[in-house]
Amino acid sequence: MTIAGDAEDIKLSTTLRAESKMKILVVDDDAMIRNLLHAALSKMDYEVTTASGGAEGFEQFSQDSFDLVITDCKMPGTDGWQLAALIKKASAHAPIIMITGQGKDEVMDNMQGSDVDFLIYKPIKLDSLYEAIRATFENNLPPADRGA
Repeated sequence: MTIAGDAEDIKLSTTLRAESKMKILVVDDDAMIRNLLHAALSKMDYEVTTASGGAEGFEQFSQDSFDLVITDCKMPGTDGWQLAALIKKASAHAPIIMITGQGKDEVMDNMQGSDVDFLIYKPIKLDSLYEAIRATFENNLPPADRGA
């Protein structure tokens, strides 16, 4: 599985560059994808935290404040759909981007009424990821609320 493009090949627009380090949580059971996303998002000046699965991702989310969550769909244990539901229950306005290698029909059935804000199909193209991040922040979604 590969991520198409190279972060250096993509011109980073100032609208994507974080004014103050926005925090992104990346959750994926595939270490290669996790590391590539970490590297690409870090080059965009985001503060990136990674988790290797849904349970670990929710634990990270519960312990810190994130501006965005990017999660894989299909993971052992707590999958991306379950993680999205847990996150939205804890913080209704937390934006979630899901990455999937599943077929469009299967995923679209799950998207109806789901807690996922954007969907990106694998192989991931960095420009698609950047556009999803831009759209998330341009939609003026309220910052993640972290009730005490």
